[in-house]
Amino acid sequence: MKRSLVLQAGDTQKFWKVEVIRTNLTVTHGTVGTEGESFTTPFKGKIECLKEANRLTNEKMKEGYKEAGDDTAMPDKADTPKGGNASMEAKLHEMYGKIANHLNEMVPVEWDKIYLLGEVEKDQASWSAIFYCVESESGEIKRGPELMKEHEVQECHALDRKLFRMILELNNCFKEAGQELWEQVSFTLENSGKFDVQYFYDVVHENDGGELPREVVWAHKTFGFNPPEGNYLRELLDKYKDKTR
Repeated sequence: MKRSLVLQAGDTQKFWKVEVIRTNLTVTHGTVGTEGESFTTPFKGKIECLKEANRLTNEKMKEGYKEAGDDTAMPDKADTPKGGNASMEAKLHEMYGKIANHLNEMVPVEWDKIYLLGEVEKDQASWSAIFYCVESESGEIKRGPELMKEHEVQECHALDRKLFRMILELNNCFKEAGQELWEQVSFTLENSGKFDVQYFYDVVHENDGGELPREVVWAHKTFGFNPPEGNYLRELLDKYKDKTR
């Protein structure tokens, strides 16, 4: 894991970097154009090290630091709501950052990409979210709940609930602006902090099997997800493929 942030302070631009190598956390900070100062802190385990790196990064972003090379801190690509106004765009801007930071906090390993699916059913009857991540070391795609269980993340339920609330809050940005309400939102988040956003409408139906089949179809279409043979998710994907042949 490596994050690089910058802050414009008057005529001076400051930088702040954090890097995790095995169980060592190194922070480097100073004025842009100089080498700055570095210090390294060892940890007993990698998970604790990554959590501290995420905590420090979030603190710096709250202070006004932004991702290096990203003046707008906005997604590379994002669906633009029809008729959206400046106030709505500002709220979306804020929500994208909150969701990206929270996902970074949730994942207990070094990662290259995170894929997130958020759903809000018609009339906001229910809402949910699920994520997958690409591990840096293995390159494997891991489903969020299994990954957090594997690494014994104690607060996983609280983290999930917070993510669910963020998805509903994002949907409310559209509701408050009088926009058509989407039913699915798809994020692709890179470890640099940049991400793409897509909204989908009229995709939740009573006879579609529910959240899990929709998740499997989204994952297959978004990043070519193919669960192993014998897995229940594979059965759902095979049923979808048979219907669309």
